[in-house]
Amino acid sequence: IHVPFCRKKCPYCDFTSTVHTVSLEAAFVEAISREIQEKKRFLNSHPFVPKTLYMGGGTPSVLSLASIERILSESLRVFFPREDPEEVTVECNPESASLALFRHLRGIGVNRVSIGVQDLTKKGLHALRRLHSVKEAILAVESAKRAGFSNISIDLIYGWPGQDQRDLFETLEVVSTLPVMHVSFYELAIEKGTMFHELFETGTLDLPPEAVVLGFMDMIEDTLRARGLYQYEVSNFARPGSRCIHNVFYWENRPYLGLGPSAASYYPPRRWMNTKDIKLYLDSSREGPIPLEYEEALDQEGVFRETVVMGLRLIKGVSVKGLEKRFSINLLDYYGDIIWDLASYGFVDVDKGSLRLTKKGRRVLNRVLSFLV
Repeated sequence: IHVPFCRKKCPYCDFTSTVHTVSLEAAFVEAISREIQEKKRFLNSHPFVPKTLYMGGGTPSVLSLASIERILSESLRVFFPREDPEEVTVECNPESASLALFRHLRGIGVNRVSIGVQDLTKKGLHALRRLHSVKEAILAVESAKRAGFSNISIDLIYGWPGQDQRDLFETLEVVSTLPVMHVSFYELAIEKGTMFHELFETGTLDLPPEAVVLGFMDMIEDTLRARGLYQYEVSNFARPGSRCIHNVFYWENRPYLGLGPSAASYYPPRRWMNTKDIKLYLDSSREGPIPLEYEEALDQEGVFRETVVMGLRLIKGVSVKGLEKRFSINLLDYYGDIIWDLASYGFVDVDKGSLRLTKKGRRVLNRVLSFLV
């Protein structure tokens, strides 16, 4: 469920979002309620059993407790009528989080929270134009723990303007003191349409050199592993038993349903995305199904290739036998010399019936995957 509201737009974010207002929130809750019924009709005609529920954004925690409860309760009633979901996650930002919020979330069935910390230095939060302080970020994590959450995740960004090794070390040191079970640590991406992209195009964005960023990756992986947070995906680390089940479904290219403006859905071979136009999505006078931004149908080979590319983001890689059972296509026969060439350069390993990226391959991820798309 995509909540398209924030208190302000971050300079690096290209997600569909707008500044939150009470009137927009009210319209959004009604629109989501309508879409829940639309997706219910979809489920009635397709053999699809949801396993997880994820409310992301934007910033879901800018919504009132009443709005969050209504959206989640309707979703749970419609999509999980007989069995509770394995995982229910709600994203929040430190400046809109509180002990009361976390206690309320626990009370309505949420069992996992993901907190958008992004950095744990004053310098980094300033560079990323975040609204919260380091102290507020730490308090948010501690409040989630006090409210009874055992599965707490934080999002962090590295490679931000002006960052050096000392900054990253400081953030990692603070992370080691927090009661978190999961860390998502993403390299800053410069996306078109963002403030950072405009600054980058004019040459006024002081990004760390590529060699420094590669060093950051080593530092992150080594430090988090030493703290008991093991890498299971290119950008994600978890203590044993605390992987994000919801996101693993994405990386395994399993079916999913998305609700909200710009939310994507995937039911092979069809993929579609709701309109990005927030006003159009919220329009209460509109009749019929949600207008779409796009839709496409992939053939069997297209779904297979996509599953390989997505699955290689996972540290365990992809199973040759598993893919053959699922698609009736043998991975090694299909790609042939491409796989062995990548292996000869040390970018991939083929071992015990699995194909996976090496550490060297993960450092040039997009380049390696481009040969398999």
